[in-house]
Amino acid sequence: MKKSFLINVGILLGLNLVIKPVYVFGLERAVHDRLGNTSFELYLSLFSIAVIFQIINDLGIQSYTAKKVSAARGQINDLFTNLLAFKLVLGFVYFSILTLASFFIGYELSAWKLLVGLGFVQFLSGGLQFLRANLAGLGYYKTDSLLSAVDRSLLIIILSVFLFSSWLTEFDLSWFIQAQIMSMSGSVVIGFLLLRPHLGRLTYRIDLSLFKDQIKESLPYALAVLMMALYSRLDQVMLERMLQGSGEGGVYGMSYRLLDVLNMVGFLFAGLLLPMFSRMHAQGNPVKGLLQLSGKILLGISITLAVTVSLVAFPLLDLMYPSLSVTEAQAAVTPYLMGSLVMMSGGYIFGTYLVASDRLKQLNIVFLISLILNVCLNVLWIPERGALGAAQATLITQSLVFLVEFIWVSRLKLVDHKELTWRVLGLVGVMLVYVLWGQRYYPVEGLLPAALVCLFIGGLAALILGLFPIKELIQVLKEKESE
Repeated sequence: MKKSFLINVGILLGLNLVIKPVYVFGLERAVHDRLGNTSFELYLSLFSIAVIFQIINDLGIQSYTAKKVSAARGQINDLFTNLLAFKLVLGFVYFSILTLASFFIGYELSAWKLLVGLGFVQFLSGGLQFLRANLAGLGYYKTDSLLSAVDRSLLIIILSVFLFSSWLTEFDLSWFIQAQIMSMSGSVVIGFLLLRPHLGRLTYRIDLSLFKDQIKESLPYALAVLMMALYSRLDQVMLERMLQGSGEGGVYGMSYRLLDVLNMVGFLFAGLLLPMFSRMHAQGNPVKGLLQLSGKILLGISITLAVTVSLVAFPLLDLMYPSLSVTEAQAAVTPYLMGSLVMMSGGYIFGTYLVASDRLKQLNIVFLISLILNVCLNVLWIPERGALGAAQATLITQSLVFLVEFIWVSRLKLVDHKELTWRVLGLVGVMLVYVLWGQRYYPVEGLLPAALVCLFIGGLAALILGLFPIKELIQVLKEKESE
């Protein structure tokens, strides 16, 4: 299973490290720069609301599907048809709740129309994730990995036409959302065509008694996803609502875009690990080796990237947004979000195992406490500190979640916590010495040279400290695959 993980995570990273940065740093950044902080602040707020309530459209079905299909692949047909019908019903409920949320928050009609468009994007995205969960559950990890990059690839093509062609003279948020709808629709069609050969005869039906059982079993997943979405996305909504017209949400969005693209690595790890952990747990196979290996690799990558981006935050944001006159005070948001990146990366490994091993009820208590803490900190800090206060609240919240999950897994004796802790602290120490001392006395001038030197030092230190265990990786790749 470790070999399968390494091969497929290599495919995932290879595709997405090319495609998503092109989209985020090229196309989405261009949209933000063209529309400005105030206009894009509205988009981020609406997008966050659509994502927060996305769980109503999913209700844990993606995680439920990946887990159930991987544990009982022969039941794929019944699971697919019933869950698909269930998702259509949930989609109607999702749009109804979005409309109610828009009314209570106080958005104007024009903003509600944009929110509905973003809701449709999330509805299609949920459909794509459902198709991918079925493929991953069947063991077609490579197909799932390839499909993960299709929507962004199509969006890059469509958005490039919208932004740079001469026929569209007035580009606004509505065109941006339409491009997302078109690309996601194409991806869903492709995903279904890839899954269809593995399905038998499809009989669509709505079994209310089965829906009741599915809701009962999926509810813990749904609550977990809802609370994680709330404490991860609510800050952008609160910034836009509490400081209307200030542009602070746009300032936060500039740095959050860096977190979003780097967080892709951990998100892809989690999507690949969930069905693997679920299958290993169902079969009673030991997970410690895969858990420890994935934890080392992801923490090594995230720490190196986080410190590097924090080091060059101001020149990087200034380069990305030439029309927005970025200040050093605005760039100060970035290091806090990069700290959150490390904590979220650890959660993607250890939290994913806890989900796969049916410990969601206890995990939801942790998420609820974190959500309450996040809201309280945002209410206290946003009026005074703006985007910086929201970033600080995010770091504290994500740190709490990660530490609880890490201690929990350590007590289950599934990770050598002392060894991993010292390796991680060693890497953090080496990189901080370079940033605080090396850059002061032996400064490297220029954005690209400074970033490359920092990446090299971090990568070398991670290699020496065993966070990138080359010998183990080579040995695993030489082994025959066993499941």
